[in-house]
Amino acid sequence: MPGKTTVEYIEPGTDLDSHTEGVVLFSTNDKCYGKRVTEIIENIEPKLIGYNDSLVVEPHSDGLNRAIDCSVEDHRSLIANSAWLIDCNSVLDQTSRSDIIYLLRTFPWQGNAIIWADEDCHDLTEEDRDTLETISDKAAVVYSERRLCGKLEDYLQHAANPMFGSGSIIDWNNRVYEIQQALG
Repeated sequence: MPGKTTVEYIEPGTDLDSHTEGVVLFSTNDKCYGKRVTEIIENIEPKLIGYNDSLVVEPHSDGLNRAIDCSVEDHRSLIANSAWLIDCNSVLDQTSRSDIIYLLRTFPWQGNAIIWADEDCHDLTEEDRDTLETISDKAAVVYSERRLCGKLEDYLQHAANPMFGSGSIIDWNNRVYEIQQALG
């Protein structure tokens, strides 16, 4: 996974001039709702205000491969990204479910984890929906591309924007720092 995998402690109250946001996709392919993650982000970016060139979004499509039987280094790398897009099949599949649950347990609450289900492609039962809705209180579940884009846009605009959300970025960063220190 390219990008920074280790975070350094940031003193609370520090002014941030920029922020590199990692978006990790947990899926068997690099698409959400038939679109590449980069395309979804490119459609959202023009709607974001206050960033100028201060936001760099780095999409990583290898989240699921790194989550299964996750090594300490993979764990450190995955949590260094505060936006996760999780295909519902990754949660419903018995092979990867426990790995995703484990990662979500350590995912800082200041981040943005979204489980997405495309009802045109996923034949979801009520039991599947219950599983998705109760898998973690740290993950929102969306059933349309519009809701996925809305959740991600809201997060990037407010919580991950150094112009408006420096405090939450620093809180998230320092929580990741603590987790990475605990992982060794």
